[in-house]
Amino acid sequence: MGAEISITSISVDLEKDVGECGYRVLRKIYFPFSDTPFAEAAQATKEINHFIEGLSSQGIHVIRELDRYQGLDRIHFGLLHSSRLWSLIASEMFHSPNDKTCRLVSWRLMRKSLIANCIRLFGTDLFQLREREPDLF
Repeated sequence: MGAEISITSISVDLEKDVGECGYRVLRKIYFPFSDTPFAEAAQATKEINHFIEGLSSQGIHVIRELDRYQGLDRIHFGLLHSSRLWSLIASEMFHSPNDKTCRLVSWRLMRKSLIANCIRLFGTDLFQLREREPDLF
């Protein structure tokens, strides 16, 4: 097909970054009906990352070392880092990580995107205040 594929690994190490108690709290917040044990989630994360690393030998571009952009929960990326993070991902996708001419994603554009996505999330997905657009998954 000739497509170029870029992928990121899962940047959290549950054992090191979150711990079992923190995992239980986050699991209740994000997945309240899940009963997946900590050890199983930690092992699955390692296996997924190992699989992703193997993809780099198949011509898939793996974007690494994004853990410095983690947010407070150590699972999601932090909002304050989002403009730098997406700028880095864009430059990696276009294979120009050291190219200083690559335009940065500004905080203003990042904020605009986040607000639009929050409105969609709450207005369409959660509270169904308006219908989902046909091209939205």
